[in-house]
Amino acid sequence: MRVAVLDIGTNAVRYLLAEKAGNEWTEVEVGGAITGLGRGLTERGELAPIAVEATLGAVGAFVRRLKAFGAQKFLVLATEAVRTAKGSEMFLERLERTAGVPVRVLSAEEEARLAFIGATSGLKLRFHADALFAVADVGGREHGNHGGQIATTRAMAQFAYRLAAAYRTVPHGRPTDFQAVASM
Repeated sequence: MRVAVLDIGTNAVRYLLAEKAGNEWTEVEVGGAITGLGRGLTERGELAPIAVEATLGAVGAFVRRLKAFGAQKFLVLATEAVRTAKGSEMFLERLERTAGVPVRVLSAEEEARLAFIGATSGLKLRFHADALFAVADVGGREHGNHGGQIATTRAMAQFAYRLAAAYRTVPHGRPTDFQAVASM
């Protein structure tokens, strides 16, 4: 059976098509597109129409591609931008029509947990039980890990866009660049 997962993120739409044979999952296809759904969300509090259209267009194209590759089930997950934007209900209705399945909006905690698992699951390293490391999801959350368990999550709403804005307003290459980012 082939299952497709689409991640409707603050910055990009990503997908994974995997096939299950017995108890094993095999990656068939991975892809995505930067759509900028969260662009301007901090300033306006709502999704930008151009980003909404780009996201819906990407989802439509990906669903068609994944069906052509034999996807039998779809799971569509939305994250920070959809969860926090004013008026995102209309976008969700359109997204569900485009995807052809219900969309699940992840809580901040679910998003942090899944981002951490996704970022670390392919690592072939062995960590000590008390090892401490961090995973940053540039779409919006930072995840701290201690001993294989998520220890903290810190909201960094639309981090990639805030970071870009800080670098546009501060002269390039000066120490103030780091101060601007650190104050986020």
